[in-house]
Amino acid sequence: MTSAFIDLDPTQFDAVIFDLGGVIINIQYQNTLAAFSRLCGFDITPLYTQHRQAPLFDRFETGQIDAPTFRDGLRQLLQLAAVADTDLDQAWNAMLLDIPKSRIDLLQTLGGRKRLFLLSNTTAIHKARIDQIFAAAYGDRIGPLSELFEQDYYSHLMGDR
Repeated sequence: MTSAFIDLDPTQFDAVIFDLGGVIINIQYQNTLAAFSRLCGFDITPLYTQHRQAPLFDRFETGQIDAPTFRDGLRQLLQLAAVADTDLDQAWNAMLLDIPKSRIDLLQTLGGRKRLFLLSNTTAIHKARIDQIFAAAYGDRIGPLSELFEQDYYSHLMGDR
């Protein structure tokens, strides 16, 4: 979290809306670019960046296509005829890192006093992996990530970014 957020007085707000990527979970887009580039043998940067991406990624992020259709689209886009689903998922999830304890502690502290919401542009494959990362780190004492929020909203389920 940025120090600007931490310096805010939370008593000024009735509710706080959090983003997931880069706010709660650390992400590194370059990891996914590198993983896909290794799989296909060429630099995929023109096809996917944090700010601009091929329509396939937009359609998946907004729930217009499901995970199997996304994987098939990746195979076509990246010229990967015989790559397994698990390899594609690992490359896609390579950007997802850790969820620092300090961020969970902040959510728990604020959650006792404020309404908390989660709003995220994410995909079904990413959400499944984020749930795994969270469960491995905190699930035994907290439960699922969604329990830290009054409501969580994901672009792939809402059909919009």
